[in-house]
Amino acid sequence: MKKTKKHNNVLTLIILLVLIFVLALVLNNKFFLRTKANSVQPSLSDIILFDQSKSFEPLDKNAISYVVMLFNRNKAVDEYGFIDQTKLSSSRKCTGAIIDKNWIITAAHCVANVDSKGNIIKDQNIAVLIGYYDLKKQRFDYSKVRFPTVYDLYPNHGFKINTILDKGIMSINDLALIRVSDLPYYPIVLAQKIDFSKPASAIGWGAIGIDNKGNLIFSDTIKEISLTIQKPQIITLAFNTFLGTTFSDKVIAAYVNDGYRIQPGDSGSPLIINDYLLRKSYLVGIDSSGIQFTDVTKYLKWIKDISGITPSR
Repeated sequence: MKKTKKHNNVLTLIILLVLIFVLALVLNNKFFLRTKANSVQPSLSDIILFDQSKSFEPLDKNAISYVVMLFNRNKAVDEYGFIDQTKLSSSRKCTGAIIDKNWIITAAHCVANVDSKGNIIKDQNIAVLIGYYDLKKQRFDYSKVRFPTVYDLYPNHGFKINTILDKGIMSINDLALIRVSDLPYYPIVLAQKIDFSKPASAIGWGAIGIDNKGNLIFSDTIKEISLTIQKPQIITLAFNTFLGTTFSDKVIAAYVNDGYRIQPGDSGSPLIINDYLLRKSYLVGIDSSGIQFTDVTKYLKWIKDISGITPSR
């Protein structure tokens, strides 16, 4: 009897330590903006895409072709109504990914908001940039760069903000589709399920940090970073125990390797699993906030109902 009690105490202690570690990961990713500009830690936006010295190279060579930047058109146009290249950095909002020649997937909070009555309000100023990877060095080459026409926005009908810890750290059903004019056809493939044994990565246009005035400092270059997808059972247990709420089974938690962080502007970034055997990449998630990704595999019917797109496996 005494042995059993001692064993139970040890097991309880181990579980508590695991939960504390997971919660620390969540809070660390949420409150990173408090970091001073002079001591900003490396982020997703500090890692140059395809730079193998800092992160593995994505197997999909068309990554730049399927990752898009979402920005505020009103803030990016010049006095004549044309896109001003110098204003793109300060007007950017999020990242997205092409899943078909007329469809982009991103986070719902990137293209919509929720009013006090729970109504979803679409952002009519959303614009899309594709085929661009360096805002500083690369000049507009209109044979490669595209500003497709945005026809309509489809935030998930269940989208809402959850005010956990009064910080709004988790959005529910944070997924949206954008219907646009024809795009270069290099889509990322939708996965039917998540293979936790495969390496994962995310690609985005996020910020590097904040300056002394509290303004976001954005990278000029699209970036990629490797991630480890956490099994949902551990995350669910941590949220239930410490936050008194249920961590939705439609959300993936992925922590960033090597101390790098996901920053503002990376919302909507695709979470990709790379299959070395098949030499293919598959979309499994969309970044919602920090380590929280919406599990795209749980929304395949919704995606098909709106766009007609189905996964490949």
